[in-house]
Order: sequence, then C-alpha cells, then structure tokens
Amino acid sequence: MADAPPALGLPTDRPRQQSTGGRTATADFRIDAELTGAVERAAAEGTATPFMVCLTVYALLLARLTDSDDIVMGTPVTNRTRPELEPLIGFFLNTLILRVSVDRTLTFRELLARVKAHTLEMFEHADTPYELLVERLNPVRAPGYNPVVQAMFTQQTGSATPLRLAGTEATAVPAGEGAGEYDLVVSLQPRDGHMRGRVFYAERLFLPETIENWTEHYRRLLDACTRQPDKPLYALDLGTPVTTPPAPAVPLGDHNVGRPAEPRRRWLTSPIRPERAGCGPPGEETAPSPAVAGSRRRRITRCATA
Repeated sequence: MADAPPALGLPTDRPRQQSTGGRTATADFRIDAELTGAVERAAAEGTATPFMVCLTVYALLLARLTDSDDIVMGTPVTNRTRPELEPLIGFFLNTLILRVSVDRTLTFRELLARVKAHTLEMFEHADTPYELLVERLNPVRAPGYNPVVQAMFTQQTGSATPLRLAGTEATAVPAGEGAGEYDLVVSLQPRDGHMRGRVFYAERLFLPETIENWTEHYRRLLDACTRQPDKPLYALDLGTPVTTPPAPAVPLGDHNVGRPAEPRRRWLTSPIRPERAGCGPPGEETAPSPAVAGSRRRRITRCATA
C-alpha cells in the first residue's frame, strides 16, 4: 500500500459532503445465463474462480470511471477460518484491501492472472482487522471519504435458499435504503444458472441513472473481456456505446474530486484509447502528457488536502 492514492476519486453527480453518512440506495441488475457461462469458462481457463473474473472486471470498470491505473478496493470475508469459531454466534466480518495496477496494455487474461495472485495473497491475511490496517497505514483523511476503501465488491458462493425453522414461516424481505460509509458496493449472487447483481450506492453522491449506466457498462465489459481475453484492454470492443440522458455539469466543490457529469459520460461511452490511458501498444508505451499528469495530481491533491 506504499504510495497508494488517498482516495479512489469516483466521478459524482453531486458535490461530496463533509461526512460519509446519508442513505444508501440500491439498484438491481442481471447477468444472463449465457454470460454467466462465459464467466465460468474464463475462470476455468485461467485456473481462477468466477469471483476473481468478476472482481477483475470490476477493477477495470473502476479504472475507466476514475481514469486511473492504481485501484484500491475492498471485499468482505466472514473470517471463520478456524474450526473453533464455527459454533460461535457473532459478527466476524472483516474487510480485505486489494490494490490492483490496471495496466491497459495487458490482456484480460494477463490482468486476471495478476488479480488472482493479489487475491490469494490478500486472503492469506484475512485475519488482519481492517481497522488495524487503517491505523497502521495512517492514510491522509479527507472529509466525506471512508479511509483507504471507498468501493467494495462481493460475490456469494452459493444460491439463496429459503430459511426453514421448525414451526415458523420465514419470508425474505429485500434490504431497503440504509446508511453506509462506502461510495459504491457491487454484490453478485448465483441464481438458477444466472447471476443476480445488486449495487449499493451513496445517494448523496450518485443519481439512479448514473448507476444504471455503470451496471450496463459492467455487463458489457464482462462480455468483452470473456469474448476477447487475449486483446489488450485498451482495444476491447464494447459494441454499441452506453448512453445516458443528458445531465447538467456538476460543480466540483471543495471536497469533491469528481468531474462534471457530461464529460464523464462521454469518456465512459468511448473505447479505452491508449493516449487517454497514458499508454500504447506493447513496445510503444507513451507517457501521459504534462497536462494530463498535472490534472491527475491536482485531483489527488484536492482530495488529500480537503
């Protein structure tokens, strides 16, 4: 985590406020059976798991949204790895931190291998409390940002089954809006041959249509990566561009590292270009221009000094 960026810097529809409180809204999406099968095949070919494939694509999505190649995100783990903990009643959930360098000259297969290695290493330290890591890392704090991790990804390992209790009828109640400290959480769960997705997002930062745009983009990235695993990431064919209703530009504000909505969506719907990513095809890498590098430094500095 040395020299990690102080914040992920997701572009927002509304100016970031001083606190991480506020309501968390949800949005559902679906990964159909055909694409779910492609994910499973990609996992098998890469000696990985479907979780690792979906996590890799999530890292790529965050890289596109933030225009950054240094992505820090989290994933929850139940932390019941020891047999003596199995019969205990309690909340053992822990957050693991994963840092991924999304080199867009790599192919998806190569990026998956990188994420797989990082993930396995991360799970070796699953017993290390997230709070202890934050204390030891002592990151620069900025109002409105959860320390170290602002985006999370989780995937359930099995299909949901009804809860059966003797003499009692139990009914699942969908989670409604609540309070949360993360900007963005994506959760996937296998369900009858397909995957059900749910996004939890900070309502104070994002509009529903923005999240709908991002989930559609995630599906298209997942499809492109599994269909073209040996293409450089910047050259992936995403098919028809993702479109969203026009929106007015959003003032940046003192504590917001997001960009105006309309330029963000133009970038989101365009293919990854090597000149935008500060890289070119293998052997022809190009450094970002001074203007681009300066813009990135200013965004990080605004977050770190806010």
